[in-house]
Amino acid sequence: MADLVRTPIPPFFYSVHRLISQLLIKSSLE
Repeated sequence: MADLVRTPIPPFFYSVHRLISQLLIKSSLE
């Protein structure tokens, strides 16, 4: 896990992470 934190996050992975977090927030609000 520490190695993953040190390495720069690819834009694709970051966008996917944002999408998932937004979906989680929407589902929790509903």
